[in-house]
Amino acid sequence: QSKGSPTYFRRFYLRRALRIFPAYYLVLTAIFLLSFVYPAIRDAKLDRWAWSFALHLQNIAMVAQQSWFQWEGINHLWSLAVEEQFYLIWPLLIYLTPAPLLTRVCLLVIGLAWLAKLALLQTESWKFTGYVLTITRMDALAAGAWVAAYTSGSCKPTELPRLLKLVVAIALACLISAFLYLKGLSVGHHAWHLAIGTSAATIVFAAWVFRIIVSERRLNQGWLVLPPLVFFGKYSYGLYLVHLPVMELMKPTLHSELLPYLGLTMGTPLSGLAVIATSTLIAVLMFHLYEAPISSLKHRVPMSSSYPQSVARP
Repeated sequence: QSKGSPTYFRRFYLRRALRIFPAYYLVLTAIFLLSFVYPAIRDAKLDRWAWSFALHLQNIAMVAQQSWFQWEGINHLWSLAVEEQFYLIWPLLIYLTPAPLLTRVCLLVIGLAWLAKLALLQTESWKFTGYVLTITRMDALAAGAWVAAYTSGSCKPTELPRLLKLVVAIALACLISAFLYLKGLSVGHHAWHLAIGTSAATIVFAAWVFRIIVSERRLNQGWLVLPPLVFFGKYSYGLYLVHLPVMELMKPTLHSELLPYLGLTMGTPLSGLAVIATSTLIAVLMFHLYEAPISSLKHRVPMSSSYPQSVARP
């Protein structure tokens, strides 16, 4: 939407920074402060990797040590690092790419991700490296970008191209086969399951998002406006940031008090509900008291609507 604007890069990065950075660094600061009083965090020696979290390079740090961080409450943040690293390059690609070629560039990025997976499959460290490295996970972000580019412009598509329909069908068949064979969708059993499973999930989910967009153009009607979806969508970023730290912080208390008292049958679901409720409360408070006031500054750098060029339909 802002392609061609003289403030293109400043607008993009400022709006992203206002949305992503404040809550991220708040949660990160809280975790590192808790390390002074919480033995499990202190013993993990997270201060050695503070630079990687500050620079959104924690996935690179994970690859360097070939393991998750010792305190599991921060291990999910590798995916935010992937997103931020992708954002460094993607705006430049859009800026340099003529609109009619944009969908092809998206498909090219997806292809490069698959080639990276095939290359890394030959290495012993593939299972971990391939799971957290940006170059092997950028197919998901590029697939979302393809949907955005393909549904932009004056010519509105109603169906996927025939070849892509076949690709989606194959991806869905792979997921179903993996689910039946593995009795679940865990990707940790085999390197090939990881390589194929993540890509297949990407393709199926992108096709689902495409179907939503073309069937509910205005996106303000139908099941997308169901209150539970709207509620959790509104606070989803905060929930993403805090749910794992909350779970790890509550785990000792829940295991020592709730589970012995209620047993596994009742205690396990109630423990889960307690974590969800606590995480949701924190996310809601963080959004209204901290995120929203800062994020409102984005309105001072509004998106431009100068995207007149048509996009090719491969």
